[in-house]
Amino acid sequence: LHAIDIRERVAARSSGPLRLNQTQVDDLVEASVPDHLLYYVEMNQPLLIEPMPRVDRYQFARRCLNEARSIGLSGMRDLINFTCLPLIYETRFYEDASIRQILRHVGEGNISFADALGRMP
Repeated sequence: LHAIDIRERVAARSSGPLRLNQTQVDDLVEASVPDHLLYYVEMNQPLLIEPMPRVDRYQFARRCLNEARSIGLSGMRDLINFTCLPLIYETRFYEDASIRQILRHVGEGNISFADALGRMP
């Protein structure tokens, strides 16, 4: 998180449009993915995310994103659905061996994530 001290009155200067190289663009896009996940969860399943304090949501989304990617998920729909799983199952998501086994099968490429969702207890 960043903050700007607005009590200091500094004249803004512009040297023209902001020019980013491809790595910077990729980094900006990547940094926004957790925000997009949260937006879609809040829009489509607000009751799932509502109990979580707003201050904790971004880090939660980042953890979900990292775990989803570790099993090979990349599409936004799969990332959103994966993000919903710990909200639905709460601590059971991390502790239930059958859930972990199903996700392991996804990571190994044995089943699709859509099939995994259908197999969740």
